[in-house]
Amino acid sequence: MKNNFDAKRVDMTEEMKIIWPTPGNTITTRSGMIYTIGQPINSGGYALVFKGLDFFDNPVALKVFKPANRPFDEVQKQWDNETQLFKKLRHPNIVAIYDAFICDNLFYIVLERAWGNLCDWIQNVKPVPETTVREIARQLLFAIYFIHKEGVIQRDITIYNTLVFEGPKSRGAIFKISDFGISKEFINPWEQRICNSYIAHPCFIPPELLLPQYGYTNEQSDLYHLGLVLLYSLTGELPFDEKMDAEERKKMILDGVPRKEAEKIKTPLRNFISILLRRHHEYRFKNALDAWNALKTI
Repeated sequence: MKNNFDAKRVDMTEEMKIIWPTPGNTITTRSGMIYTIGQPINSGGYALVFKGLDFFDNPVALKVFKPANRPFDEVQKQWDNETQLFKKLRHPNIVAIYDAFICDNLFYIVLERAWGNLCDWIQNVKPVPETTVREIARQLLFAIYFIHKEGVIQRDITIYNTLVFEGPKSRGAIFKISDFGISKEFINPWEQRICNSYIAHPCFIPPELLLPQYGYTNEQSDLYHLGLVLLYSLTGELPFDEKMDAEERKKMILDGVPRKEAEKIKTPLRNFISILLRRHHEYRFKNALDAWNALKTI
């Protein structure tokens, strides 16, 4: 698929001079758009995100891909893949892309700017009413259904990559999926939709990545991630954290601790979330529509 955004391939024989974005500085694209760099919002393994303003004073988020000691072509491929997925997956509950460009040998994606992520939002409003958690589930299931229908496994739905539009006092917040850096697109509709790579947030590793009979993720892994998101929304906590020893966390995942924690919740959503968090994916809901039909009956 051809990239219609403002981009060019960079000659790999040229010296790689990189100028990092600095708050207060401006960058100008080849099409003439000027972006003012604001304060950093988030930093992940492969990208930094900054607040920003476009030339018309519209608030935006500028995602900048880190070289991270990787070959330039590898970074460019990751940037191009995510750009194309954002372009393809236009949906009310998926963060919108405005622009993508290369500047000073760094790759940028310009996205709509949210109030913040779900993790921070939950901490500001907890305890979260069950009606709000249902609405989070409804909106994210709507997005997941669309993503899967378009032949993509998201693979990284977390409380950090789910963004919230409207502040903590809003009663009509909109929740949107924001990151497709490790997502997998399947072009062939008959292809078996599984991903063998181990990449995942440490606190959101689904059991199927660890179980020897599987060793992959699939569409139902996105539903497992949703289960963890909803568990956090109700309790304000995850079953484990990043500081925990990896082997200890692995044992907890394989022992089904997230499902057991969901079963302790004293709300009608307990059974729904516990099904999302079952260790064996074939015993979860079949798909997002199946999950939504179950949620509507509660």
